[in-house]
Amino acid sequence: MTGALVNFLLTVFYYFMMIELRKSKRLFLSSLMLLFMTAGLFSQEPGDLRLLDWKPKSMLVVKETQVVMPKYPVIDFHNHLRRLENTETYLEEMDKAGVWITVSLDGGQENDFYREHLRVSNSVSRDRFLVFFRPDFSRID
Repeated sequence: MTGALVNFLLTVFYYFMMIELRKSKRLFLSSLMLLFMTAGLFSQEPGDLRLLDWKPKSMLVVKETQVVMPKYPVIDFHNHLRRLENTETYLEEMDKAGVWITVSLDGGQENDFYREHLRVSNSVSRDRFLVFFRPDFSRID
């Protein structure tokens, strides 16, 4: 709505309320309050307040704790290691992050991949990798 149209509508509303004043003072006062509230809503130009321009400053003050290593052993229970040639690198990263055991969900039955996955994982570390077997349900009739 343009500003002129809004002003016209507010003026008509004001005169209508002046006529109604004689009928009910409470209705007049509540309508007058509504008039001033809506006038403020429509008086702003479009684009006065944009979300992109809003840059709030946090007033939250809390103690910051740097957690370098976990307090207790970590088990990564859902992982897809996929590339078996990187298994030694995975183990190094696990040591850096404090991960005790990783469970790989890539032990697929297709082409007996789970056997290769077990062989490579056990050759790098027998106790640090668990491989979940995933059957190929397309071969079940």
